[in-house]
Amino acid sequence: MTPVDEAGALRMRDLVRDLPAQLSRGFTIGRNSPFAPKGQGPLLLLGIGGSSIAGDLLSAYANQKGSRPLLTSRSFSLPAWAGPGMPAIAVSYSGNTAETLQAFREAKRRGLDLGVVTSGGELAKEAREAGIPSSVVPGGLPPRAAVGLLLGALCGMLSATLGPSPSTFEAAVHTLESQAPEMTSPKGRAHGVAEAWKDRELMVYVSERLTPIGRRWKTQSEENAKHLGHFDTIPELLHNAIVAWDTLSRTEAERRAVAIVHGPLDPPEVERRCQYLKGALEDRGARVVDVRLSATEPLAELFEGLWIGDHASLVKADSLGIDPIPIRGIEKMRAEMAR
Repeated sequence: MTPVDEAGALRMRDLVRDLPAQLSRGFTIGRNSPFAPKGQGPLLLLGIGGSSIAGDLLSAYANQKGSRPLLTSRSFSLPAWAGPGMPAIAVSYSGNTAETLQAFREAKRRGLDLGVVTSGGELAKEAREAGIPSSVVPGGLPPRAAVGLLLGALCGMLSATLGPSPSTFEAAVHTLESQAPEMTSPKGRAHGVAEAWKDRELMVYVSERLTPIGRRWKTQSEENAKHLGHFDTIPELLHNAIVAWDTLSRTEAERRAVAIVHGPLDPPEVERRCQYLKGALEDRGARVVDVRLSATEPLAELFEGLWIGDHASLVKADSLGIDPIPIRGIEKMRAEMAR
């Protein structure tokens, strides 16, 4: 096991605690580089890894409160249907992500209406040369720890046309700030998730509206705690995964911890299924932690779910004596791909 760099672990905890300030700073930067998508079709968000989650979260908000769909593309190439005039925003924290750069260049060739969110690199340079609206956020952070800057910038760029409005965004940040003491409390939900996860495999089940939260918990588990994660959505999993659970041996079920993430904005039908699922999995022997979000506004709810998972991944890393900073698997892959 890699020795823990205590300074690095402390820095990551500070970065996670800084989420509300990051969101506010990013929003201000984004509002200074507004992006107004034309037409009524979808807005395409180009990104991958720690940079793409910002697009996913904004897409989840748009599904509930927005006026047009936002679709995230995690690839070197564009969907076949992406053509001239379609709005797209490329998001790469480093500005040098191979997949995003290639997709961005293809988007320019196809004549898409482009915007950019980045901290610099080739993406910032090429966008500047082409006169493309760009939100340039502060650099130097692990991309997964810059989610507040990226999400804030995206929301700021689109606030005049797609929302959220400045007042909605500010209120959501204030709600998040009020939750800070509970987030780091040993009796809080993040610690509860990490404790349930302690000696078991983590599975995250979220209501469909919160799909990006499930993905974020999975990826933070994998990067911060170096522990493979899994997520699925409700009610979808009750039409497939529940069959496997129903036949799983008690020994196998007892190896798993399941976080069920839902909230007051879920319809009664989803709430009933969350409670059924909790009972069914506990009956099989799984350790279940019921994570009920408290926010009653969609953007604040997404911020809350994001923050709980980020904190939980660091508590898990601490309990295992794992340094959350290194990403050696990614570095080895990049070195090999550069050969």
